[in-house]
Amino acid sequence: MSRSDIVEEINDLDQKISRTRKMIQEKQLKLERLTEKRGKLSHKLESMPLTAEGLLERFSEKMAVAKDAGQSSQTPSSPEDLVAKPKVLDQGLQKIESALKLSNPYVVPEAHKCYVIFSGPNAGVYREWSTVQPLVSGKPYAYQGYKTYELARKAFYDYCVKHNTPIQSVPRLITPAEILQPKISKVPTFADKAKMPACPVIPRTLSRFQKVRVQNPDDHEFIPIETFDHYYTLAESTCSDEQNHFFISETKGFRLYNVTIGAEPKFVQTLYYCGLLNAAYPSSNLKEISLLPPKVVTAVKHYRQKVLQSPERRVYLSFKSSLLDWEETEDETDSLRNYPAYHYIKMGLLRKQIDVLPCTETKNLTPNLHKALPELRAQSLGHVLKKIRSSLYTDSKVRINYQSDHVLMATDSLQIISPEDCKRIEQFEKQFYCNDLAISVATKRKFCSYASEDHKCDFCPEDDKMETCSSNSGEHSEDSCQPGKRRQADDM
Repeated sequence: MSRSDIVEEINDLDQKISRTRKMIQEKQLKLERLTEKRGKLSHKLESMPLTAEGLLERFSEKMAVAKDAGQSSQTPSSPEDLVAKPKVLDQGLQKIESALKLSNPYVVPEAHKCYVIFSGPNAGVYREWSTVQPLVSGKPYAYQGYKTYELARKAFYDYCVKHNTPIQSVPRLITPAEILQPKISKVPTFADKAKMPACPVIPRTLSRFQKVRVQNPDDHEFIPIETFDHYYTLAESTCSDEQNHFFISETKGFRLYNVTIGAEPKFVQTLYYCGLLNAAYPSSNLKEISLLPPKVVTAVKHYRQKVLQSPERRVYLSFKSSLLDWEETEDETDSLRNYPAYHYIKMGLLRKQIDVLPCTETKNLTPNLHKALPELRAQSLGHVLKKIRSSLYTDSKVRINYQSDHVLMATDSLQIISPEDCKRIEQFEKQFYCNDLAISVATKRKFCSYASEDHKCDFCPEDDKMETCSSNSGEHSEDSCQPGKRRQADDM
């Protein structure tokens, strides 16, 4: 190796070391936040009072631990257990016994104290003072406590005889569970049902279909911001990788991936969702793009079968995509929801040569990538809009193969674009014109300066809104559907 080769390799290693240190620092910061959050939750859990079920669960866990350690449940393993374990066991057993006794309210132990409310709507014998206190506090009702249920019942009889009140054969023994249970409503009779208003019949077939949730074809599994950061930084620090079958090209200041035959489908899928894919040159079996959205893969198969009339011919896919977005939180590294990227895909027959020029030099890493993402994302959205406006006209010979809220897929055609496809383009482009995109608020604010001059949104200055409304008042809002008329395109 020459001296220049060694110096270049050392520089590459220094860049990789700096990038790795940056990732480690971010991971450490996130680990500290998660550890602090876990400590707060653990402290909150320890401060909460335990119920009978909690005590029983703790007792079962300690028994299982003692059994795995080969120790007897009666032998404490530490000085703390000498004090804590007997208390926990006694409390658990007492709670279990009390729960069993509550299941039969009329079985009262001899030594259990009972309370009698002699008058009022809640007259009867109660077993718990916590139940009696809210019923008699501040109210003119006579009550008294007795050692046993028999003494309480005899006192209730004597009170009824002395005050000439109807004697109950057995005074009611009320438990706390009966106080908490709601009263059973009266069962309506036939006459009551006749007085009720008529209830319309709900079609069962419609209610059955309403329960079926329609999945959005653009939704995908969550991609953390660390994954996006890794692939974005990798594109800046490398030019090609024959082992992973990709090379890097630069377009409008963005370094994007171009995948060839042999690329891993999961790798291609991640790049597509991140908005970092520039072109794909799959093999004849389409294995490389097999994990892209199913309707995109289906459109590729239909194009080969119906247009090229050869299911084995190779095609290419050219992408103009926006960068992936995340739902805004206090710390964007804690975000758990993605806003899918927007894609304009051009598909065609692959010739023998690839017309994309790979990068020959690396690029300096973007400083403070997380803070610069809203600006970069707005730029990529502006590039998607300009690409559509500069390549699709009302007299263009193209065909729209697939369209959704986030994807517009087109191919060249021998005929002029149909009115139906023109409306599909309008529906996709309308989101950009009104800034009604599924993106974060920070990106919407930045995109206002990269959108077309005639757009209108809530983030435009008031003066610009008035000028836009006055200039558009005499124009047709759907000029792109007029046949033979070319739309004015912005410069790429």
